[in-house]
Amino acid sequence: QPLLRDALSWYEHSSIAYVRQARPAAPTGPAAGQPGQGYQFWTLLPYENQAIGERLISRQEIDLPFQAGPVKLVPYALGELGHWGQDIGDPNNNIEGSSIDRAYGQVGVRSSLPLWTADNSVESRLWNLH
Repeated sequence: QPLLRDALSWYEHSSIAYVRQARPAAPTGPAAGQPGQGYQFWTLLPYENQAIGERLISRQEIDLPFQAGPVKLVPYALGELGHWGQDIGDPNNNIEGSSIDRAYGQVGVRSSLPLWTADNSVESRLWNLH
């Protein structure tokens, strides 16, 4: 979104989500010593846990782009607020998940220098190049 007659640019991204994730059941299979063994080594992955809750996130960024000769410079400030209703906890130690709140901020400068060239020797009817 342009602000102040295009002097500033504002970017915003927000999301709301809800999750209901169940813990996976252990696989069943042949007994030890029979073909296909290895089920005794099965374990949950760190993110495989029962979790129920919301996720609310909003990220805001303000930019001040300007040209410095051929280089485009963009000083910016960015902030994000996030809330997770329940984290995944630790399924291997039976630790229940708790809510998480996060505030994040960043300031900096991005730059870019566009370059291009024309090569008259490139020809392709397939790619429509000339």
